[in-house]
Amino acid sequence: AVTFDTEIKCVWAFSDTEVYLAGKRNGSDAQFNRCINSGGWTCTDLLNNNNDNSNQDLEDVWGDSSNVYFLGKRGRLFIFDHTLSGNADPANAANWTEETACKDLAADSDFKDLWGDGAGNVYLTGKGKSSGNQATVWKYDGSTCSVMYETTTQDKMDGGIYGSTATGEIYAGGKAGLI
Repeated sequence: AVTFDTEIKCVWAFSDTEVYLAGKRNGSDAQFNRCINSGGWTCTDLLNNNNDNSNQDLEDVWGDSSNVYFLGKRGRLFIFDHTLSGNADPANAANWTEETACKDLAADSDFKDLWGDGAGNVYLTGKGKSSGNQATVWKYDGSTCSVMYETTTQDKMDGGIYGSTATGEIYAGGKAGLI
């Protein structure tokens, strides 16, 4: 077992020996960890103070064979290049990008969950504050962010998101049974 002085909010496992965690350290600073098990767990703080990570509420983490995505509540999407992780220092800022397309599109929104289809599209859920607190699903395609779905009533998509790459269907859950 590994213990942290961090509030862990989300976990994503690349394999049974490589796990990514996100949370808050000391009540305010974001912390992203990559934990490797090779006879015992060791963890690396991926940000290592290379990005402005202060006062970030991290909400979710998801990854595919190339990237690991960390979602901040205000739409900050941190992308870690997983293909470099075996060959480069994962705490090096050069392995990170921060995508702001969704943050710029929905500046005052509350983002909650993310899921990707493995083909470069990442789907984000939350509450679109600039649109009247409506439950919203956004799609990030690797360069731009767009609204895929928005309710006509005040609600919040905070029950998770998942999809099927085989059928192309995406499911997101919200309050009061909204799917």
